[in-house]
Amino acid sequence: MRIAKSRPRPPKAPPRSDAERISAIANRFPPALPRREQEKLRSRGRRTPVAVIELMASLAEEHGTIAGMRFDAKAIRAALAHVKSAQATAKSALRLARRAQSDAVRTFTLAADTTMAATVALSRLVRAPKAALFREANARVRAMMRAKRTGREQ
Repeated sequence: MRIAKSRPRPPKAPPRSDAERISAIANRFPPALPRREQEKLRSRGRRTPVAVIELMASLAEEHGTIAGMRFDAKAIRAALAHVKSAQATAKSALRLARRAQSDAVRTFTLAADTTMAATVALSRLVRAPKAALFREANARVRAMMRAKRTGREQ
């Protein structure tokens, strides 16, 4: 009986972070337009209902031209499909952004609440004679908290 040698597998690529995967998806799209230009184009696009675009594409498929103008129905239908896909992607991305932001807020608040409880305990502890080791740390914490309140955060 002959045992086949297995070839060593190539090392796996390190797992990519969520942010890297999202950036890869974002790079499939052209750069974002400036807000004013996007609004200007959006208002121009709102003037023409999708139903009119589809009707004109159907007429072009039947007759080849519309009022003597060439009208590429395939390109128009492809553009509408792209728009539908991009809008679905944007909707999902916004939902993802809201969820990620909510998760970040919850996690940060948990860390902040735990830290604040420890800070309060530390400020009480330093009053004891045996807690001299923590007096400097407590002074630094108090200075940072004061700077945060007055807007001079470090």
